[in-house]
Amino acid sequence: MKTQPLPLKLTTSRQNKKRWSVFILTLSVFVSFAQAAEDVLWSEDFEAGDLGVMRGTPPEGFKVFTGSPIAGEELEEGSTCAELTLSGTPATIAVKGPIYVDPTSKSRLSVRIYAEAGCKFMINGYIHGTDNQQVMKEGTTNVEGYGLKTEDGIEVVEGPSAGWITMSTIFGPVGSGVDSELPKEAMWVTFIVRIVESGEGKFYIDDLILEQIPDEAPKTEAKP
Repeated sequence: MKTQPLPLKLTTSRQNKKRWSVFILTLSVFVSFAQAAEDVLWSEDFEAGDLGVMRGTPPEGFKVFTGSPIAGEELEEGSTCAELTLSGTPATIAVKGPIYVDPTSKSRLSVRIYAEAGCKFMINGYIHGTDNQQVMKEGTTNVEGYGLKTEDGIEVVEGPSAGWITMSTIFGPVGSGVDSELPKEAMWVTFIVRIVESGEGKFYIDDLILEQIPDEAPKTEAKP
């Protein structure tokens, strides 16, 4: 998959190709485009052979893994993923910088996880505004956040897993009815895999993708 520098703002892929050349000399992290969605922002699938925009704790146990960690099964995209070695203590995997979102439209953030080790984990993050500060819930002192769920709606997942698990959330405007509603001042979010309990073994992550969801076309009544 062809790699491009990390987008700094919400634009279409065609617009980004013109703007990204300015940042090639100043950015050392790369991400790659997923090709399925009409207006993809960015994805992290480790095909550049490095950890890209991701960091793991403990850092000495975080590395690129070539091939599939599951014998006899190919990766969904590409030939590499990221591996974190667990040693029986809590651990994290996070995106180093902001993931930009648009509070006026819907988008899907998804990731694939394979937990070889016994563990318990969740994936969530905080919402930041145009002033780069965490957005507070209206009328409270609590910060706005979001969380990813499995296809079965599970937020706190226990490993080992039988195979790759896809976890995701849908961002959208307040009142849109999606799982993760974005206040109008939202500009970017953080992303953290929190492994709150672990045994000893491996934990894998791949295909972290943010993509816009096209608006549904208005229905038209058939003419008699």
